[in-house]
Amino acid sequence: RSSDLGRDYGQGVPNPSSQNVYGRVKVPNPGAHAFVPGMYASYNSPDGTYVNHSENYHQHSGGQPDAMGGAPYYYPTHTSSSAAMVAFPDVRVYTGPPSHVAHLTSTQTGYGMVEELRHDLIQRQIAGQSYVSSSSEMTDIPQELEGYHSLCPLEPTGKENGVGVFGCKTTCYKAINTKNSVTYALRRIHGFRLSSARSLQRVEQWKKMNHPNVVSLREVFTTKHFGDHSLVFTHDYHPGAETLANHHFNLRSIQQGGPTPPSSMGGARSSHSFSSGTPSTSTTTSLLPENLIWTYCIQLTAAVKAIHEQGLAVRALDVTKILITGKTRLRLNCVGIMDVLTFNQTPGPGALLVRHQHEDLMALGHILLALACNSLAANRQDQLHKSLETITLSYSPDLKNLIVCLLSSQQSMRTIADIMPMIGARFYTQIENSLVQSDLMEAELLKEMENGRLFRLLAKLGVINERPEFQMDPSWSETGDRYLLKLFRDY
Repeated sequence: RSSDLGRDYGQGVPNPSSQNVYGRVKVPNPGAHAFVPGMYASYNSPDGTYVNHSENYHQHSGGQPDAMGGAPYYYPTHTSSSAAMVAFPDVRVYTGPPSHVAHLTSTQTGYGMVEELRHDLIQRQIAGQSYVSSSSEMTDIPQELEGYHSLCPLEPTGKENGVGVFGCKTTCYKAINTKNSVTYALRRIHGFRLSSARSLQRVEQWKKMNHPNVVSLREVFTTKHFGDHSLVFTHDYHPGAETLANHHFNLRSIQQGGPTPPSSMGGARSSHSFSSGTPSTSTTTSLLPENLIWTYCIQLTAAVKAIHEQGLAVRALDVTKILITGKTRLRLNCVGIMDVLTFNQTPGPGALLVRHQHEDLMALGHILLALACNSLAANRQDQLHKSLETITLSYSPDLKNLIVCLLSSQQSMRTIADIMPMIGARFYTQIENSLVQSDLMEAELLKEMENGRLFRLLAKLGVINERPEFQMDPSWSETGDRYLLKLFRDY
């Protein structure tokens, strides 16, 4: 449409009449700054004077149709003295990164986003578009499942997939919703039959939970499409995400409690590190930087605090159920599953909720202890003393006190509100880092904004210009008013 083309020129083409179809393009006067951004908008000038450009332009046709089929022209009748002090360019171009971003990183001189960010986004797109090939042997995956299609497993589906945290076998798929075409993650509970519809009462509470560090639960349903009675939990899907266990610990150490390789995140070396599951003064395994552990801690405590304030408990706080996207962004996954699976085992929901919340704090302490020691074996009871000794020698007393407080939270009856003050001013560091990241992302978006505008403009002009099938049509480019668009493109 003509209005769409005008929007990509950098301004809104005036359209005083109700006609806005091909053959009746409203052509602004080229001598009246036709392509100045915001020319027909109202704004406050630097001296505070209110300027309304729409009142400064009048239609002039003399009552006779002009050469362009009656398209009206516009010309200025008067100009505010204050508005004359400000001039706008006739075109929009990318002028480089803003000054508050230019000194943060050594940004590349090109006009596209940085290669690292582009690579990360492309990998997420590729992960989100994965599918089961026709030659695959996974014939037990249904084509459609209760309003979802294109199921693709996100983890092994064979017998080697154990019971895990929930005490029963589970499998995770990604699937596309038939109604809104959005991709979700489906967690299937094998061979589980609901004994009562009351077990889904907590699901409604979890649906209302919306937090940036929690993978939201969308719906729960039962199905027989897998050949048994399966219970399926639908959560948001984050393509390219991996678990905290895969990111910092290998699968062998999770399954067998064996050695943990040095983390790819780097960090200071310590003489008190874990090798083969036990502390040793002769190893030089890299430990995680303390600021990274605090970043994880702040995100996890923020998520736990939001869940507890809603009268819920995580009950699945484990390194295999925490997703990491990007570099340091964490999200609690598989929320709400334990509330449904153990519904029949809840005689007193009030007192039991307090116990579950205390268990969440202890689980958080075990996660931080494993991260600080760079080994899941650090949580073994016979290694707890050596683990705390490693933290004492390698990290600040604040981190050690926080971990000790979390591990003893069930005995001292502490809540998440008692834990938050122990983090202290490190919250401000996390906020500052988030704001800086926001500025960097906005600077990258600024580059792609102009790239997208130019592509849309060229695509629209390509649809209109050089159309031989409309060569004799007076409403097309070579003989009609669309010829102006060809002139605009060429000159």
